[in-house]
This record gives sequence, structure tokens and C-alpha cells, in this order.
Amino acid sequence: MGHSERIVPTPELGEPEQFGYSNVVKAGNLVFLAGQCAIDADYNSTGDFAEQSREALERVIQAVEAAGGTKDDIVTMTVYMLDVRKGRIFTEIRKEMFGRDFPASTVVGVAQLMPPDALVEVTAMAVLSD
Repeated sequence: MGHSERIVPTPELGEPEQFGYSNVVKAGNLVFLAGQCAIDADYNSTGDFAEQSREALERVIQAVEAAGGTKDDIVTMTVYMLDVRKGRIFTEIRKEMFGRDFPASTVVGVAQLMPPDALVEVTAMAVLSD
């Protein structure tokens, strides 16, 4: 598989090539996702923590689906947030969206994200079924 075949197009998630990265890279049955934030067409984040968390998770699911998988294929997730005290809010939203079989997860508190108004960013890895 050549390099260009590994990059999964995700026009609905924006065009990150201008920033020098890809939203989704597929290597065999492994899918690697770039960090996803709640962003508008101009790459600005709006909304409160819960709204941004939901949109970031929706974008992660869209990215996995673009690679031919489902949210059930996500095996691990890293969550970066400005205020880790809001982790329980994120957890409730993830439980609502993912059901019972949760991916492994790490939460990391950070001082700032890109874009500057982002409150939470989620990256993930998936293993697609054969």
C-alpha cells in the first residue's frame, strides 16, 4: 500500500493538508486519527465544554467511518482538556454515545489547544474487523 492510499479523504472534517497533517491514516486494518476538536469552517471552536465534547466525539466517529469502520472498532482514545475537573461531563457524553464496550482511554490536562478557543480534543486509534 503506497503512502497516498493510506490517507483516507475526509472532506466533511475539513482539509487539514494546509496545516501539514491528515485526519485519518489507515495502515492495514489499523486506523490512526488526528486530534479532533469542535470546529467551524474557519477552524474556530465555539460552545461550552459539553457541546465541544459531543462534537469532537462525533468527528472521531465520522473519521473512523470514513476509513470503513464503526465506533465499535475504536480501541483507544486520548482526550486532552483544559480543565480535567470537567472529565465527568466528558465521560457521561462518551457513555451515552458509545454504549457499553468502551475504548481504553487516557485524559491529559493541557494549558492550551489549537484552535485557541478549543476546550477539548480527542484522538483515537481503531482496529477494523476483517
